[in-house]
Amino acid sequence: MTITEAATSLSKKDHDWSILRSIGVGKDDDEDVIFVYIGQANKYFTELAKTGWCGYPVRLQIIGKIRPAETLDLDDDYREGYEPDDYDCTDDLNSLSNTKYF
Repeated sequence: MTITEAATSLSKKDHDWSILRSIGVGKDDDEDVIFVYIGQANKYFTELAKTGWCGYPVRLQIIGKIRPAETLDLDDDYREGYEPDDYDCTDDLNSLSNTKYF
């Protein structure tokens, strides 16, 4: 099982979604790692960090609620000439980090 498959299977488990924010994969000291971002620690996620998932280590990161930094006012001038398929920023995001989110 690849790390991406492992992270995907972890994301499909029945979790306490009130504290789970995101699951991603990346590298930590050149080691493949599953990152789990949570709002607060609980017994399940603490144990998961100790035991790992599908043979991969798990790192917990406690973060607050995810919310937009500001509200965008998308008026007609902003939208003019915009086509959703004009640009795919996925590559830009991946180049900023080795982390993939699910």
